[in-house]
Amino acid sequence: MFIPGRIVSLSDGKILPMQIELSYGSGHMKAVNPDTGETFDGIYTAINETKSSQVSRPTLFGDQDVASETTVSDVSQSSAVLVGNKGTVIDVKMTIKAGAPPIGYGDGVDNAGKKYRIQF
Repeated sequence: MFIPGRIVSLSDGKILPMQIELSYGSGHMKAVNPDTGETFDGIYTAINETKSSQVSRPTLFGDQDVASETTVSDVSQSSAVLVGNKGTVIDVKMTIKAGAPPIGYGDGVDNAGKKYRIQF
């Protein structure tokens, strides 16, 4: 299942409709440039942020019990490469927040130096 989004060119405001696959860890991304007909396909990979800490708790015997605690965030850092069928390649970095549906934003730059903003 895919959810809709958009890629906005920061140089001229053109909007490239995109879709990102609902997945855990990695999934497909698709986009199209409606002016040129170029279609883009790629795979994103996301890694959840984790925090590890040690917690000391007093015991009934007066000493300390030490336990490790790891928490996993609902925010992931991700990257993708969208390859167009007419030679454009867009390198993408995104932040994705889990939810129903997930939301995300990011930045991209293509092989000609053009910058983009990604939103979904």
